[in-house]
Amino acid sequence: MSALEAGPVTAPAPDPRVRPTVKAVAAPTPRIRRVPFLLLLAGILGVGMIGLLVLNTTLQSQAFESRTLNQQAALLTNQQAQWQTRVDGLRTPATLVHKALQLGMVPNPRPAYVTVPQGKILGKPHKVSASLPSWIAKTAGEIRAAKAESARLTAQAQAQAQAQARQAAQKANPSGKPSGRPSPAPSRPAGTGGGG
Repeated sequence: MSALEAGPVTAPAPDPRVRPTVKAVAAPTPRIRRVPFLLLLAGILGVGMIGLLVLNTTLQSQAFESRTLNQQAALLTNQQAQWQTRVDGLRTPATLVHKALQLGMVPNPRPAYVTVPQGKILGKPHKVSASLPSWIAKTAGEIRAAKAESARLTAQAQAQAQAQARQAAQKANPSGKPSGRPSPAPSRPAGTGGGG
């Protein structure tokens, strides 16, 4: 027989002699109120945002300091390179010769050598006079200064020669009247051409 054919099942009737036992029910657990929970979450988010802001500001200031220090390092590197170039220029043989000559030192074309461990002298030492040898090369600045001085002296000599020629002409013709002779053409410095 099937359950449908049997009909509805009814619960047995309670026995009036049996008393139901009463049990104490535990107090319901208190639910967290929504307002303090939301305030707690907002506080945590606020503290996190402030922390991120402080961290970002600190990183930005450190990046600025790093950039400034890198610029200073690059500047100091350039200065070091300039000083090194200058030192290398001062170490050249031509500069050393020039400085030695300024100090009154004279090169010895026939030097003698001393061997250090034995103390022997190789070659015959010769005393050197204080005259400047002709084979010493001059610096470009010294050459320019010498040329300028030579040009100045040449121009000064020509000006004196012209002044003497005028004085001689005035002595020869004290009246100031022109003579039948043409006056000599002024002399030109050597190397200047009048033609094109």
